[in-house]
Amino acid sequence: MFDYEIVNQFVRICDYTGEDSRVEIPGEIDGLPVREIGAYAFSRKGITHLTLPETVEKIGRYAFYNSGQLAQVSFYSSIEDLGAGAFTGCHNVKCFQVQIVPEKPSCLKEFLSEISEEICVDYRDGEQFARLMFPEFYEEGVENTPARIIESHTHGSGIHYRNCFIRKEFQFEEYDKRFTMAMHRESFAFNLELVLGRLQYPYRLSEAAEEVYKEFLMEHFEEALQYLTEKKELEKMSFLMDFQRRNRKISALDFEL
Repeated sequence: MFDYEIVNQFVRICDYTGEDSRVEIPGEIDGLPVREIGAYAFSRKGITHLTLPETVEKIGRYAFYNSGQLAQVSFYSSIEDLGAGAFTGCHNVKCFQVQIVPEKPSCLKEFLSEISEEICVDYRDGEQFARLMFPEFYEEGVENTPARIIESHTHGSGIHYRNCFIRKEFQFEEYDKRFTMAMHRESFAFNLELVLGRLQYPYRLSEAAEEVYKEFLMEHFEEALQYLTEKKELEKMSFLMDFQRRNRKISALDFEL
């Protein structure tokens, strides 16, 4: 299933030769830890889901180049080196599942910078869990004729969301502050998914941010219910209905004996 080489008492995956679309890389092969994914190792493969072990420390350049069916990647935050262009051409990645490794720098920012499309991050910190949505962004080259240069303009709030890090540590407070920007720049569907994610899994959610998200959900309750009904999102519909019951405005009937 894997072509690999042994380097300094560890394994480097060089190529994937299997046919399964869901691939889980083992933590060791031949009794040695798997520490590297080589350059182009999964390039142009038909994989849809990939799980990396905690042992992996390095991912080579263009490792997943043009793997257009890749939709979900699960990894540990302790990866030290993500090669340039690792996810180039992977335009269908919808979800990163990251397990945070304590006391080690996180690679999440580097992973997010590789994907410009909208993406969901399932963030696990020990037993704690958060679901975070990151909007799309894109860059446009605009010619400045008088100066004879090409200026790069970035569109969408996605780039701002991807900058919610301090020394590689994700800042939940900064993430939540950006919702006022997303409300004006992103679609209703995206904002609804973001709000539901934060309220359903409120890890490190401040009271102030929670109130902003709740206000959005109450103001758009009917639209949200219609959207979730059309998408047949039963779990989210159940959460929404329960939320509405717990947070509805008190009416005069509530005061009747």
